[in-house]
Amino acid sequence: MNHTKLLSASQKASGYTVQEFASKVGVSRHAFYKWGRQNYVPENRREAVAELSSGHIAPEMFQPKFYEGKWR
Repeated sequence: MNHTKLLSASQKASGYTVQEFASKVGVSRHAFYKWGRQNYVPENRREAVAELSSGHIAPEMFQPKFYEGKWR
């Protein structure tokens, strides 16, 4: 699952509004939406996002943004 979907699922599972969720993660509402647009949640915030999801999301579910394998 990509970061945008994980972020959205975590926010919905938490029952908080976007503003409340972002505040509890320690960022602004604008940062929350930026993460969604960029399909990337910073590593230092993944645990907080997962914790707010009430067990629906685990920090390990956030895969690296970039492909780490060999390019042809």
